[in-house]
This record gives sequence, structure tokens and C-alpha cells, in this order.
Amino acid sequence: MKIGVFGAGAIGGAAGAFLARAGHDVSLIARGAHFAAMRDNGVRIVRPDGEFIARPACPASPAEAGKQDVVIVATKAQAIGEVAELIQPMLRDDTTVVVAQNGVPFWFFHRLGGNWEGTRLASVDPDGSALALIGIERIVGCVVLGAFAVVAPGIIRVSPLARYALGEPQEGISPRLDALSRAFSVPGMEAPAKARLREDIWHKLLGNASYNMICALTGANISKLATDTGGMRLAGAMIAEIRTVGEAIGIRLPDEVERMTEGQRNSGHKTSTLLDLEAGRPMEIDPIIGAVAEIGRMVGVATPTVDMVYALVRMRALQAGCYPDNPRFVLKYQI
Repeated sequence: MKIGVFGAGAIGGAAGAFLARAGHDVSLIARGAHFAAMRDNGVRIVRPDGEFIARPACPASPAEAGKQDVVIVATKAQAIGEVAELIQPMLRDDTTVVVAQNGVPFWFFHRLGGNWEGTRLASVDPDGSALALIGIERIVGCVVLGAFAVVAPGIIRVSPLARYALGEPQEGISPRLDALSRAFSVPGMEAPAKARLREDIWHKLLGNASYNMICALTGANISKLATDTGGMRLAGAMIAEIRTVGEAIGIRLPDEVERMTEGQRNSGHKTSTLLDLEAGRPMEIDPIIGAVAEIGRMVGVATPTVDMVYALVRMRALQAGCYPDNPRFVLKYQI
């Protein structure tokens, strides 16, 4: 299978390395020193059980990569409008676009059915350009679980869990989804086909919109948050609101899904949102917590705690130059 990865950072680069090692024809598109290192030396994957180097192609542009069977988009979620334009040279009419981004995806209310069918979220796809350029018929959603980090240019540290759950916008498992899941299920990488991927999206959102944002505001890592009574009370209030918003649009999760596992409590790792803040990188705020607040307003569910934390983390990001309203912030995805 010919697979292009646009945004081959930690998550995209790891997927590309696993898929290339398994024999797929993979092209990685990235930028900066990380791109140069992958092009010159390959991608080194470091895991607790060992490491390996994969050598996928590293074209300089989407046009050089050419048409693909599958394009994995693994950039920051707020860049999707721009990315949708940039990947056009990689797309055929039948190319599948796997959207592996955090937060509420731009396609979330399409092929959902019910009262909210076709709703566009301003916090995710402000002008509707992403959906218009990619097309709902090409899209397969993806929820990534695991810990991934570029520890040096061309070197990606990956946790034992590297799970890329896949799902169609409509419920059910199509022949395309089944085939994609089989192709992506390679050594080191899980890729289950999910009949109702929105449940996985909302499950991950419970933590990303609460724990991640609180850690970004306070500088605490996960284990410090987990042992702080006030911090966990705040997270619990946010999770309750996020759960209620989900229920209003038909998403019901088991009561236990938001509980931290013992491994999470003892991990000591910093959340991706905090790491982005510390590094001065664009922070994923609107597609995660902003989208929850927007959907809450849409369905008439009050989210006072979510709204408060959203305002605070947005202000923190503005001050750090990590949010697009700040003149020092440059969203342009340069290849």
C-alpha cells in the first residue's frame, strides 16, 4: 500500500516507521531538523523493548510524494484548513485520508444522523474549507493512544502502547475500514476497526480537555495532578460537564472510563499541551476544549467549569505566543 504521512512528527513519524518496516511504500512529509534527520539517517524508533531504524521516503513536498492510496494527516488539529490545501497533490478520487488529530474532528457531525447532522464547528473548521477540500467520502477517523515524543531530530520515543483506532464517519465497519485496519495492524502498532469511533473520540476528550489543560495552566505533570485534591476536584467537574455534553449528542460512555489507571497516576509524564507551552509551540486548545464549549452552547448544556478553564488556558497560551491571536504566532505549515 502506498501511504503518505503529512506531519511526520512523533505520532505520524512513528506510524510511518512501523508501516515502512512492515513493507508498505511510505513517504514522510515533515519540516526542519527532524525532517532532515529522517531523510538522511532514517527514523529511529526507541521503545522499552528495543529499537529499530526504518527508512521510508522523505520527499520535499506533497507534489514530490505524488498520489497515494492513503494519506495520514498527523498535524496539529487547528492547522487542518491549511493542511487540506497542501495535501491536494497527494489525493486521487479514491484516496483515503486518515485524520489522526486530537480533539473533536472537523467531520464529527457529518454522517452522524439526527438533529445535528452536517453541523460545522467554528472552533475546528471555521470556514468549512477542510471538509470541502478533502471530502467526507475520503475520510477515516483515527484516535491515537500511547505516548510519543521526538526526543532528538529523527529519533522518536514510543510507549509499549501505540494504538491507532480507525473508524468511518458513519457507524459500522465497511469493507474499506476492515481492509485499512488489516493493513495498519503491523508489529508494534495496533489499528483496530471501530464501529462507533465517536465513543473513542469522546473518551480521549475527557482527559485531553481536563487533565491536559489543567496541567498546562499549572505546570504539573500527571502524577502531581493525580495527588492534588483540588486539582482532581477541578478535573472531575470538567469531566462531568464533558460527559453531559456527549450524552446530549448521543454519546454514552461507561462510568469508569475517566478514572486514572495506576500507571497514569505514577507515570510522572508531562502532557502534550504542557510540553507545547514550554517549547513555545502552537497549542491545541480550540479543537479540544473550545469545541466542547461550542457544542455545549449548541445543545443547551451549561459548561461553566470548562468555559472557565478554556478562558484561562487561552490567555496563558496568548501570553506565551502559542495561540493564533498573538502576532508572534505563525500558523503557516511550511514544508
